Amino acid sequence: MILRFEGHFHGWGDDLITGFAPPYDVPPSLGLTPGYALGTVMAPANDLDAVERLIRQRGDIAAVILEPSGGSWGRLPLAPGFLAGLRELTQRLGVLLIFDEVITGFRWAPGGAQERFGVTPDLSSHAKIIGGGVPGAAVCGTAEVMRVFDLTGDPFHDRFRRVAHQGTYNATPITAAAGLACLQIVATGEPTRRADGLAERLRAGLNGVLERRGVAGLVYGESSVFHIFLEPPAATTRIRERREYAALGAIALKSMDPTLVRALQNGFRVRGVELLSYNGGMTSAAHEEADVDQTIEAFDDLIGELAGRDALRKR
Repeated sequence: MILRFEGHFHGWGDDLITGFAPPYDVPPSLGLTPGYALGTVMAPANDLDAVERLIRQRGDIAAVILEPSGGSWGRLPLAPGFLAGLRELTQRLGVLLIFDEVITGFRWAPGGAQERFGVTPDLSSHAKIIGGGVPGAAVCGTAEVMRVFDLTGDPFHDRFRRVAHQGTYNATPITAAAGLACLQIVATGEPTRRADGLAERLRAGLNGVLERRGVAGLVYGESSVFHIFLEPPAATTRIRERREYAALGAIALKSMDPTLVRALQNGFRVRGVELLSYNGGMTSAAHEEADVDQTIEAFDDLIGELAGRDALRKR
């Protein structure tokens, strides 16, 4: 069994597709085959006691997988110390720890989230940037774990002693060349530092707009990402700081009023700004300070429009 966390996204494969959006215990798509989720068990994030309880009670959990940024590239922040606590817990109980670093790999740091937070998993998955703009992916891990791929003997007749890993596009020369060129640039750390600095400037500017206009909400995120959380007039929460939003939990943070989400997306779009996904986005090393300032200006105008229509809750 694989233990995964509510609100964390691990791609569209049948085994792990359930659980990234509320309600977390129902199929998110038509067409899933019977028994698609029989190999996984769900747990709430930021609750080490619950994780230990599940591992001990079940006795059949082989690994724990999560986004080290927090669910959906940091939209659901992890509590301080959770990663380190999870590493200690899994090692103590003999369970593998897997980091899904498709987003965080090379973005949070040249060595990914594991470098940034000083926590080393047993396995990690990588994609997107690792191909340098060409489709590509990789699985990395400790020598002990990766040894299951060893091609000892006849690789077509030892399937009971090793993990098969054939693939039409394995080691594609174009992807390999593009990936190597990209990662040599990323390895300097400069692209990460620049993107992080631009995102910090952007988050501060967007939060300044909310503060100045007296609108309830928050722009939060780590590294080079940002997420915008706005509240409708009928909201009863009184939240002003990032740590308080994290306390809302996975369901609340992934349940921003859909009318506000559409207003945010479309409002930005008609002002020349495109969000990456839902209510958030990312900066890159290719962005300029002028791009950040344009985004803040567009947000200011948009929030003014929404507040003028009484679509937002006041502080």
